[in-house]
Amino acid sequence: MKCNCGCGEEVNKRSKLGYKQGHWNKAHKTSSIFKEGNTPWNAGIKYTEEQIEKYRKRWRNPKYKKKQVEKFIKASGRKPNKQELKLDKLLQEYFPNQLKYIGDGRDGTVIKSRIPDWIHIGGKKIIVELNGCFWHNCSLCYPLLKEKYPAREKQDEKKKKDFEENGFKIITVWQHELKSNNIEQMLLGLHKALEVPTDNFVYKPKERVAWNKGLKGRIAWNKGKHLSDKHKKSLSDAHLGKICSVETRQKMSDVRKGKPCHNEESKLKLSNSKLGIKNPMFGKKPWNYGKTYTLNLH
Repeated sequence: MKCNCGCGEEVNKRSKLGYKQGHWNKAHKTSSIFKEGNTPWNAGIKYTEEQIEKYRKRWRNPKYKKKQVEKFIKASGRKPNKQELKLDKLLQEYFPNQLKYIGDGRDGTVIKSRIPDWIHIGGKKIIVELNGCFWHNCSLCYPLLKEKYPAREKQDEKKKKDFEENGFKIITVWQHELKSNNIEQMLLGLHKALEVPTDNFVYKPKERVAWNKGLKGRIAWNKGKHLSDKHKKSLSDAHLGKICSVETRQKMSDVRKGKPCHNEESKLKLSNSKLGIKNPMFGKKPWNYGKTYTLNLH
């Protein structure tokens, strides 16, 4: 069996398309599969004007259009990402019952074969689009991408033209505007674009709650409980032979820098515990006991 690209080399019989590895990319534009008789199902079919009108009538029906769009979206698995969820929370909080998220396509609204992110519900023809800084060539975050990927800007311009031809006003929100320092300015810009008064507008950033805030004043579950000798021995045996790495030691030392590890009471307990027989060096001589050293000054 020879390769379909025309090189004349032999191909493994298991190959489904009849191409050698790496030869499909060379010949996919002028594929010889259809020349052998494997033609597509609609090859050579010419539709009449009546058939074309039937298809157009189907797509004019909103129920049929909604079903078809839902099928396409289920197949693609489109879902809102983290940035879209964050912006949707802000829009629902500061602009209630005005903007609705339809970017997943489940609503069925399609404007010239395009699905916007948010659309105005209150009668105004306004669309809100969220652009990722990397994928839409943000001039502030990625200034060098315009020369590398110029096609992205052309796609955005086509999208704007399609919406503007149908009478919609577009408001673009960039990904870097969703940072904590830029959210207030972004919301003020949306108020002006949506023609909403800013007299009662007050941005209230959510404070971060400490994980142990609710634990203050509570009694520990193991307070007053003493471990048995067997339990203590099992814990000591489990940690035998385990040596901390250099990185963990460095982290522990960095954490304790400038912080007193023990108060005066605990220091007294530790010093008293090491007196006499409890001290591991009790009755032993140091490893360098009795050794003399000479200094080589040359």
